[in-house]
Amino acid sequence: MSSPTKPSYPGALAGLCAIVTICCAATFLPTVAETTDDEPPADSGLVEEVLVEGEEPRTQTEILDEGPLEMGRYANLAVALEMVPGVTGVRRSLNGFEPVIRGLGWERVQTQVNGLPIHGACPGRMDPPATVVAKSSVREAAVVKGLSSLTLGPAGTGGRLLLSTDYDRGVGAGSETSSWGRAAYNGAGDAYNLEAGVEGGTARFDYSVGLETFGQGDYESGDGTVVPANHDEQGVSVSLGGRPTDTQRVFGSIVVQDGEKIDYPSLPMDTDSTETRLYNLGYRFLPSDNSLPEIDLRVGFGTTDHVMSNRNRSNRFEVEAEAVSYSDSASAGANSEWRISESSNISAGLDYSALERDAVRARYIVANGSTFYDHIWPDVSQDDAGAFAEYRLTRQSRWNLRLGARFDAVTSKAGAADDPSLGGQTARYWYEYFYGPEATKTDRDESLPSANAVMHRTFAGGLTLEAGIGLVTRAASMTERYYAFAPAPGGFMVGNPALDAERKRELVVGTTVGRSRWNGALSVYYYSIADYINPATIAEMDVNMDGQEDRVRGFVNVDAELYGGELSGAWQATRWIDVPFSLAYVHGNNVTTGNPLPLIPAPEAYAAARFELSERRAGWVELGGRFVARQDRVDPDYGENPTPGYAVWHLRGGITLARHLVLEAGIENLLDKEYREHLTPEAAMPVGGLKMGQEIPQPGRSLFIAARVAF
Repeated sequence: MSSPTKPSYPGALAGLCAIVTICCAATFLPTVAETTDDEPPADSGLVEEVLVEGEEPRTQTEILDEGPLEMGRYANLAVALEMVPGVTGVRRSLNGFEPVIRGLGWERVQTQVNGLPIHGACPGRMDPPATVVAKSSVREAAVVKGLSSLTLGPAGTGGRLLLSTDYDRGVGAGSETSSWGRAAYNGAGDAYNLEAGVEGGTARFDYSVGLETFGQGDYESGDGTVVPANHDEQGVSVSLGGRPTDTQRVFGSIVVQDGEKIDYPSLPMDTDSTETRLYNLGYRFLPSDNSLPEIDLRVGFGTTDHVMSNRNRSNRFEVEAEAVSYSDSASAGANSEWRISESSNISAGLDYSALERDAVRARYIVANGSTFYDHIWPDVSQDDAGAFAEYRLTRQSRWNLRLGARFDAVTSKAGAADDPSLGGQTARYWYEYFYGPEATKTDRDESLPSANAVMHRTFAGGLTLEAGIGLVTRAASMTERYYAFAPAPGGFMVGNPALDAERKRELVVGTTVGRSRWNGALSVYYYSIADYINPATIAEMDVNMDGQEDRVRGFVNVDAELYGGELSGAWQATRWIDVPFSLAYVHGNNVTTGNPLPLIPAPEAYAAARFELSERRAGWVELGGRFVARQDRVDPDYGENPTPGYAVWHLRGGITLARHLVLEAGIENLLDKEYREHLTPEAAMPVGGLKMGQEIPQPGRSLFIAARVAF
């Protein structure tokens, strides 16, 4: 068995995207004029615009704060999600942050770039989708925690991360060009982050180019434990857009991100290399005549190639292991929006997405010179064809109603289920062994309905109320359905082809309030999920014939419920002092077994006191902390352990020295606290200063310093 071989059509689609993008540039690109001194340069971070059309539930959709991203405090976009209330993450490495929204993670959380759903290429989830998008390419970012508009694409029962790489200066923008640069250093692992770019355009054309590089070494925890954390990564992005007329826009973007030598102490192997390419094209028609529909067309393709091995692991003298894998995503969509009256409109459209994955691991046994191959993802694929419609009603700018429905036809296949797996048996044999005869049928066709209704009401005095109900369905992911019986962290794992789709019924109520001295938002929710796909221990057996019982994890359908809420806001204590705060809580139950659901984050809060140093707010100092409670609601059948609570303090400050220069510095983990995140897995084997099975701690006290310049 050789390394995975890709089909030919993704390369053709990628080439088509590149050709059309270049043609777009050639059509609209005149000579770039010099920058004028009387207008400020364009900023280079995220802008606070919601990426979904119309009035959205304000407590369900949050915009990522552009400040920390602009200053390079975070290694990648995914890690920055930890500042959103209700969002936590699984860390298989220091920067390998896989978002969990309201207790729902894995591939329940959809990551979309310009509408394209993207997926990692590592079966061990070394490359969560949000970590492989070049940070400097992202123009807008929103986290949809609940009641997502069904026009956005295939449903995710855990929410969405919506990213846009389209640099759009809007109609009427003049000729300009500007450049920017960012540099940051973090003492945790002597990490550095360098970014630079140029952007601008003419009356009819917009362009943006960004470059970035990141490097990091091992770090020490609060008590001095050395944790492997090497990480080298580079990225480049290009966005080109044009307006043939004031009512039309065409855009294209290319994002390239390459990583190498990335340490994953919670997994039995590390990343040798990972290469991601994202290509997007879009067209929008915004008519001046209300009798014509607004039209959005998009097409995109993404590919990630991944190589991992155990070259730096203690078992290398016994077995030499290497895995080669890839993940290709393609998507297209068409949406039309019709104006029915002055206060209502209706949207309708179609979309299609395709995912192909393959992964082969080679294991060379040093003692006898034999080589074994594990087809971990046995040539798996999933196609989703969707149709949707959505009605919106607005009355006197005081209240809004949104009604939406969606239908998806999903086809899942495993083209190499009869390839050999552990013990010389096929993947299909092990599916049947653990799950019964119904698991031998690996091809699956599913019809998945989704619908929701959301109402939003605005009152005097800055008060809003919102409520919504919904049904979201999700087909099992490629790993949940088809992971071939193979070694995995904590033992072994095998997918279940017989899994039914999750059906999530959700009820959400929220409110926001704003006053001259304070503002806040509160959201509470209840989820009832039928056929929840639960990771569970399905057997204990001596798989590798070493005389020890091994834990075998798989996936089973159960009924589950989750409920909780988030509170966030800010209080202006004095003219110079602001106090931001947040609180998040989620409770998960396995209704079928009576146990807690596994992998549920602990309750946590955040609070800070921010001192503004001048009338112009050109400088600030902030003292704050993150306060996490003990999590002892764990699933004993899954094998997770309780996690003690902790408080981690920080001291940060920033100053604008000139029109073009901003400096920021801080001390993270101010009191050098020894702590670990509940969702961080244990060490897979002895590595660095870690013992096998040891809880992996987070960095101790570290200095952060950054500079941003724009001109």
